[in-house]
Amino acid sequence: MGGGVQWKQPLAIRILHPNGGLTMVFVHAITKASPVVRGMLEPPKQELRLNVPQEGFEVLSEWLLRGVLDKRCTQAGTMADLHRLCKAYEAGVILEVESGFLDKVLDCIIDCVAEADHLTISDIQHIAHALIKTFEEESGGQQFLRAWLILGNMERAKHEVGFGKAIARLIQRASGDIFPLSYCRRLRETSRDRNEELSWVVDRCDYHLHGPEEGCE
Repeated sequence: MGGGVQWKQPLAIRILHPNGGLTMVFVHAITKASPVVRGMLEPPKQELRLNVPQEGFEVLSEWLLRGVLDKRCTQAGTMADLHRLCKAYEAGVILEVESGFLDKVLDCIIDCVAEADHLTISDIQHIAHALIKTFEEESGGQQFLRAWLILGNMERAKHEVGFGKAIARLIQRASGDIFPLSYCRRLRETSRDRNEELSWVVDRCDYHLHGPEEGCE
């Protein structure tokens, strides 16, 4: 019998994160979900350094293990929860994970922020800046953000001084700064007067990566 011992990939692998943190994940699950990781594990390794946020990767690893998002995602309602969801989406995009995961995370983000009647202007600005940073231009997430800023119920914030101008600036930024501020302000005011149906309530498929032709699960 000749030949040396052939190195085989272990069942689980240690993922090292930029913050120095460590996450264990099953190799079969992560390589099936991410072509990026699959390519990095040739030849096999016992640990892998990934430039993805640990908090977001842990949401992904839970999804891979159980097939569902945890309650901190599905019942998200705080800024900390939103931050975690954004990091999960960021991790999924970097690792080129299937659209099913990203669409579920996006749905949780929408649920977390859609009913904004209790939020202040500062809260809305924080949310908008987080989503602008998370989603690429013209992505479903960016489309939701624009729709929410124009049509969302912001009952508490609208009574604060400077509401109209602040929201108009956010609409302008979420639109790539291509519209004048005065137009963005009128867009919010006239759209709310028309009492339009909320797209994220009627059908979220338009925001999903899978596209409306495939439909939601």
